[in-house]
Amino acid sequence: MVLFFGLALGLGLFGTGCLEKTLLPRAEIHISKVEPADFVASTTTALSQVTITCALENKIYANPVSYSVSYRTNTGQALTSVRLPETPIHGRWESDSVTVVITPFSAQLLDLVKLTPSLITPITATIRLTFRDANDNLIVKEVYCRLL
Repeated sequence: MVLFFGLALGLGLFGTGCLEKTLLPRAEIHISKVEPADFVASTTTALSQVTITCALENKIYANPVSYSVSYRTNTGQALTSVRLPETPIHGRWESDSVTVVITPFSAQLLDLVKLTPSLITPITATIRLTFRDANDNLIVKEVYCRLL
C-alpha cells in the first residue's frame, strides 16, 4: 500500500511538472520601464536606442540572452521585410534590476517611413527579450515602442 501511494505521488508530481517547478523554479521578471516609448520619425536615426529596465520578482537571477524586433503598421500589417532577427545580448544580472539598451529601428525601416509616412505610421515595434535563468529556464518578455 505504501509502495503504491509513493508510486502514485511520484508519477503525479513528475507528470504535472510540480516537482520540476518546486526544485527548479523560473525567474519572475517584470518590465518596469521602457524609455523612450515613442520615437518621432523625422528626428529618429537608425542609431536611436531604447532603454528597457527589468526587475526581478523573486531571487532567481536571469541573464539577457537575445532580442528580436518585429513591426506592425497602423492597420496591423506586419512589415516582415524589415524585421530585426534574433540578436545576441551579452549581459549579467548583478542586482534586483537590469537595464537592456537596444536599437529597435533599422535603417531600412526608417527609409520606408520617410517614403510613405502617412500611409503606415505610427509603426509599433514589438521587442521580444529572451532571458535564461539560473535553473536553465528560458523566459521571453515582450515590450512595445512606437515610431510616429
